[in-house]
Amino acid sequence: INKSTLEKLPLENTEHQNSFIILSKLNHIFHFRKENIVINNVIDVGVYEIFFPDHMKDRGIDVLEFVERDIAESFMSFGVDYKKQDAFETMSDTQKKQLIEDLHKKWIDPNNEVVKRMSMFKEKSPDILKVIMES
Repeated sequence: INKSTLEKLPLENTEHQNSFIILSKLNHIFHFRKENIVINNVIDVGVYEIFFPDHMKDRGIDVLEFVERDIAESFMSFGVDYKKQDAFETMSDTQKKQLIEDLHKKWIDPNNEVVKRMSMFKEKSPDILKVIMES
């Protein structure tokens, strides 16, 4: 997913669009397949929430609030405000790599709220998310 693709999504709620743009930027500089899969999964679940916000919130499996929190915390560890348009671009390559590694560690930790909620998708949404994930 790239920025232009994300900008074309029919977003009723653009509150989280910046997170998707940041995730797409992170995705482009990954060098290891394992991390790519993690970031792609987080992007996918964010898109699910854009299309099914009430469904996911009602079932307690909404994730965007926690994705944004994780992104903000990771950027802040470098003293960078993730909401700035060029936040990622202003970071050094070393900082970008460390940021990505930090997010990857967060999103493989079974105690992370994003990971916990993602693990419940099939159980709590057999009619929508399970069908999508298994297709």
